[in-house]
Amino acid sequence: MKPSLNARTFPASTSTAEMVREASAAGFEAFEPIIAEQGELTFNSCERECGRLAQTIRDAGLEVASLASGVTWRYNLGSPDSGVGAKARELILSALDRAAGLGAPVFLVVPAVVGRWRDATPSTSYADALSRCYDQLRRLAG
Repeated sequence: MKPSLNARTFPASTSTAEMVREASAAGFEAFEPIIAEQGELTFNSCERECGRLAQTIRDAGLEVASLASGVTWRYNLGSPDSGVGAKARELILSALDRAAGLGAPVFLVVPAVVGRWRDATPSTSYADALSRCYDQLRRLAG
């Protein structure tokens, strides 16, 4: 296991270059960049952009631990809305391509959201969310 740091640790305005310099100076061995709809790494970033970002991480003496995204909180596989599930599959496939371009061995996916932290009760049951996740994952693997 390697001590790693997620990009969300830093303010959103911090560049990846600055994040990885600070992470390296603090003794971390790996870094988990974030893919988002806007920013340095997006679902439309080309292979060259992914390669440059990976090189920035390596130049700081760090490995790419994995790739993460908060977008699957909004577009998740367990959603009862089939359009949301389809969008989640689209974004996950795109993120997997970008993860490969970064050399990230893993993409972190939030498979389902059963409720928000402020909600008194879940908006869907765990069993229903799990069932929908399985269906969507089968489509992804298809």
